[in-house]
Amino acid sequence: MLEYAKNEENFKLVRCGQISDEQLISFLESAIANADGHNHFACEIKFSQQLIGGCSLLQPSDRTSEMGWVIHSDFWGQGYGTEIGLALLRHGFESLSLHRIVAKCDSSNHGSYRIMEKLGMRREGLFVESRANKDNSGSPFSDELAYAILEREWRGMQN
Repeated sequence: MLEYAKNEENFKLVRCGQISDEQLISFLESAIANADGHNHFACEIKFSQQLIGGCSLLQPSDRTSEMGWVIHSDFWGQGYGTEIGLALLRHGFESLSLHRIVAKCDSSNHGSYRIMEKLGMRREGLFVESRANKDNSGSPFSDELAYAILEREWRGMQN
């Protein structure tokens, strides 16, 4: 996990920015204990059991949850993000009985929003300068895109 957590490219466009060893340890302890109520999952390549990232569904509120993922940059563009997104949607709608799942990303993160579109999520908003940039490059703020899908839309795509 340290390998992808320490990779600058992986966290350049992520809201929290690159994380420290202490933050990673705290996150793992919280995830293992399920202290935050979120559904955290490790993402690995099935045949090799190589860890390539992580994903989560945030604790639901009013049957709505936000999903997110981080994938090691060595594995970008190979379809893993779409697979992870599909698994999160399936888990959210079929196991957790969610009504709505949202996902957000930096507006310049083409890979992430393309995955959301492939998953059948609709773009619901562009929030101008709503994200503080953690890497101190360029503007101190960036724009954020919001996508969502309803359970009935998900079910309709499964037929």
